[in-house]
Amino acid sequence: MPPVRGFAVDGFGSALLGALLLSVVSFVRTAFVGDPGRIGRVHVEYRSF
Repeated sequence: MPPVRGFAVDGFGSALLGALLLSVVSFVRTAFVGDPGRIGRVHVEYRSF
């Protein structure tokens, strides 16, 4: 029986892919929403040489 009722992962590859996807989503969320939980502004400056 899985630890969470109604949730099961079929295979190591699926679990690994899910963990990687969760890590990327968490990283992107942290990049745009800071530690205080407020949405911050990202300023990108493009320079032409």
